[in-house]
Amino acid sequence: MDMKKIILLMLLLAFMIVTPTSAASEGVSIVINDQSIQFDCEPVIIDGSLYAPVRQMSYAYGASVNYYPKTKTVMISYRGSSWGFVPGSTGVYANGRFSDSNVQAINQDGTVMVPVRFLSEVLGFRVTWQKETRTAILSNNSDAPQEALVSGDIMGEAQATAQQMADYLLKYNPNPSIPCTAFELATIYLEEGAIEGVRGDIAFAQSIHETGFFRFGGSVLPEQYNFAGLGATGGGTSGLYFASVREGVRAQIQHLKAYASALGLEQACVDPRFTYVSRATAIHVEQLAQALNTSGTGWAYPGYDTSRYSSAAEAYAAEQTYGQLILKHLKNILK
Repeated sequence: MDMKKIILLMLLLAFMIVTPTSAASEGVSIVINDQSIQFDCEPVIIDGSLYAPVRQMSYAYGASVNYYPKTKTVMISYRGSSWGFVPGSTGVYANGRFSDSNVQAINQDGTVMVPVRFLSEVLGFRVTWQKETRTAILSNNSDAPQEALVSGDIMGEAQATAQQMADYLLKYNPNPSIPCTAFELATIYLEEGAIEGVRGDIAFAQSIHETGFFRFGGSVLPEQYNFAGLGATGGGTSGLYFASVREGVRAQIQHLKAYASALGLEQACVDPRFTYVSRATAIHVEQLAQALNTSGTGWAYPGYDTSRYSSAAEAYAAEQTYGQLILKHLKNILK
């Protein structure tokens, strides 16, 4: 055998040694609280550890997940805490702080996969592995998924349906002051939110809070199509006017994106105040309250009723800050 073939064989053997070995994924299943999870990309076992698609696993736990292209980070949020992974890199960011560990997310055929046991344990789920059936059983005795649904990520996929949103509105106001049906309005929120990567259900809950279930009654009039008080600074200032329901919703979605992300807009900007926002300073709904925002900015100033509470901490303890009130609406929508 000539020298070139020997070198090629040695390289091939070395690659086989350092490359993680994975067991066949056929037959591997994951069950959480007695419900089997269906995956677009099948879970895999690599070097004895079970990995599963991050998005579907997160939603099954009741957590939210976002991807930040600038840092190539996948962020999972649950009950006010977060864990960040950079696929292919070792280590995890726990609440923004790097933790030097052997935890690693991987990219499997274009799908980000996370270690099931690690994620389960940090979220408070018990893990049992059934060798005979090759099944990972995850269980939690609490109603944590419901709590996590209102954890407050502004960016991401909506978890409420248009029907849930419309039903909630009509339950408390059978005759909302809008020139379309409640279902049509909810659909517009979901459509516009999906385009910009903003959760349309959170924007809808915000509008319910701002308009009093679309009764209005304040300085902003129904014909302004301004469903979140954009430009309405109090003292009788009515705020911005928009040409249609969709344009008003789009402006609100764009304004939320300005607060929650540093990404550019997918559609032409219709929010005149977009450029005035300090970008990516309110990733969670709670941070829309200026008094709770470490950057000193926010959608609502100060973000709580100063006539009822002496401090933001007191209002927060009573769950009465701007973001908390929005999240209460979202929680009720999702019931």
